[in-house]
Amino acid sequence: LVLSAALEHEWFAWIITVVLLASLLMIMSMARTGSVIFYRTLAEDPHPSSTPGEPLNRMAFIAVLGLFSASPVLVLFAQPITTFTESAANQLFNSSAYIEAVLSAPAVTEANKQ
Repeated sequence: LVLSAALEHEWFAWIITVVLLASLLMIMSMARTGSVIFYRTLAEDPHPSSTPGEPLNRMAFIAVLGLFSASPVLVLFAQPITTFTESAANQLFNSSAYIEAVLSAPAVTEANKQ
């Protein structure tokens, strides 16, 4: 969506360059982080009776699983999600409709509550 919108802008070459370079750097950093995490070697423990590693943080594990499971959902429902977010953005930019809705509503008083 960002690249599609950039095609209509006068600085589209700069926008596309920045977005693609940022994406490349993100992929490189994620690959580096993944290789450090998954291929990390543990130093020899001078006290073999101690337990190696740190205990698993269950909340972080659940959060990671939630994010991983959200990715396919976002891919499968991309069109409805995009339509919803565009509709929400249009409503946010249409401040006159919001102002009219707020000002036309009847006032809430103690007599109205009962």
